[in-house]
Amino acid sequence: MTVLAHLGTDHWWASLLYLMPVLIVVAGIGFTSWRDKRREAAEGPDGPDDGSATTPPDSSEAP
Repeated sequence: MTVLAHLGTDHWWASLLYLMPVLIVVAGIGFTSWRDKRREAAEGPDGPDDGSATTPPDSSEAP
């Protein structure tokens, strides 16, 4: 328990309290970037395949 014994001497724990919001924001930005890259890789280079793109009619359907 040497960590707790030094808790009050240098006030390093107060520095960690100031650092925590910064780490949370950086982790959130990193997670969002990682998720977006995975989503783009799953969708492919042409974008999402949700059926919204129009496809040309088949030549057999032409009059």
